[in-house]
Amino acid sequence: MWDRLGEAARTTAWWRPGNGIFDRTDGLFPVPCGTLLAPTPFPPFPPLPSQSGLGLPSPEYYKKSPRDDPYLRAYTSYLDRLLALAAADGALPPATADSARHPVRRAALVRAALAFETELAAAFVPKAELRDPKAYYEPVPSLRDLQRLTDGRQGPRLFRWETFANAYYAGGSLAGTGIPEGGDAEGSGIPEGGSAPPDGVLEGVSARLPSPLVLSGSVYLSRVFTSVVVRTNVSTVLAYLQLQVLQEYARHLSDGYVQATFEMNKVLSGALDLPERWKRCVARTDADLGYATGRIFVDELFSSASRAAALHMIGGIKAAFKASLPVLGWLDSPGARIAARKVGAGHDVVRGPELG
Repeated sequence: MWDRLGEAARTTAWWRPGNGIFDRTDGLFPVPCGTLLAPTPFPPFPPLPSQSGLGLPSPEYYKKSPRDDPYLRAYTSYLDRLLALAAADGALPPATADSARHPVRRAALVRAALAFETELAAAFVPKAELRDPKAYYEPVPSLRDLQRLTDGRQGPRLFRWETFANAYYAGGSLAGTGIPEGGDAEGSGIPEGGSAPPDGVLEGVSARLPSPLVLSGSVYLSRVFTSVVVRTNVSTVLAYLQLQVLQEYARHLSDGYVQATFEMNKVLSGALDLPERWKRCVARTDADLGYATGRIFVDELFSSASRAAALHMIGGIKAAFKASLPVLGWLDSPGARIAARKVGAGHDVVRGPELG
């Protein structure tokens, strides 16, 4: 478990590729890929990098001082407890573990990570602005265009998207992405003082990626790389990423982590009781494997004949809808053609997706 935790911290904490059951941790950049049960070479629809990376529910929680705000005080204590537990279990890289074992140095590390997270919160695009479709759905022609966005006009190239895509999609090396291959700040590959990492050469990956790439809140990505990460100490960024992974997996680990997470949730939601572990296991299994477990249910109670009848009914409804389009007085001909295309583009899921 701890080896996989370290692997997750250094390979996916910057940009979280979601794959249905594997998209639980957001990190800085969640990218839902739409796969149902397992990762595939490429997602079935364009990736959607967006803003994320906060341990608290929204940016508004970060606007006060931890001394004055009960939520931030509880969150600070929670992060401190997670680091202490992970250090005791030998789960942290040496550079972080040395600080995490000493209360004063651990508290300083938590303050630094929380300050970084607070800057991320300040970089968020407000939800009201993201209601604008142009802000929420921003097609980007290629990874090179995304690279220009996160480099800024004169900023160093802290993160190489093409090299990361090569590593993630093609199983290549992370060298040159800015993501550390190891867990320590020293020699991590994230540049100190703004020096760019070595070039990561990508052969043909851009051409094989979905096109266009789609961003949600590109202003956030630009702010994070050109204003926040560039002036943050490497050890602080790594501590933040490690804490992100710890927060995600804490509820699945030993009792100390589970209780720490529950105490934090009590402050946020007012929860009174922690469900028994077996109930939490069932709920998580259903959440992560809902289609697979649901298929067992429908195989027992929903016959193939019923599915055929339902699809026949849906087909009749679609046909009647399309037939009505030409006679709708309020809908012009171009709009009717678009509506008809939308009907044909839909995918009918009856009884569950056909998973083979």
